[in-house]
Parts: sequence; structure tokens; C-alpha cells
Amino acid sequence: MASPKHSNLAKTALMTFVFALGFLTLISGLYIQFHYATVMPRQPQVETGRVYRLCFKESGCVYVNKTELDRSDFVKYRLMPLFGLSMLLGFGIGVRLRWWA
Repeated sequence: MASPKHSNLAKTALMTFVFALGFLTLISGLYIQFHYATVMPRQPQVETGRVYRLCFKESGCVYVNKTELDRSDFVKYRLMPLFGLSMLLGFGIGVRLRWWA
């Protein structure tokens, strides 16, 4: 079993990682939603490559190019699941090492 000092350091490091990843995910998601909703066109623009439709619940649909779509997909399909997995992993490790009273 790890010493209490090492266990405390591991707990702090893991929780810092989980919170930082959560903050990054939240900020990225909000940026994409609000920035895209205010800046991107509501009609396709073939000349600029903005032909991919991206819909938001509150602000309707906009058209983005492939790079902008990839950025949105990265946050939605990579960062969000990674954050969820890191929360579960952090909780599981914490239970195993008896970090939670």
C-alpha cells in the first residue's frame, strides 16, 4: 500500500486532472456553441466551403466548413467521453484506495 503522502499526492493529481479536463470540455463546448451561433452563416456558402450543417438546441442551425465541423466533433465525441471516463476512473480509484470517507 502506498504511503499516505503518496496517496494524497496521487489524489490531488488525479482530481486536478479531472477538474481541468472538465473545465476545458465545458469552455470548449460553450465557445463552439455561442461563437458558431453568432458568427457562422444560416445558409450554405459553397464558395467558402461552409456546407456542413450544425444544429444547436437554442440557436438553430448554422453552416460550417470541414475544419470547424471537425473541431465541434472533437469536443462532442472525444473530449466529453474522455471527461466522463476520467470521472468514473477517478471515482473507482478513489474507492479502491479509500480516498472517500
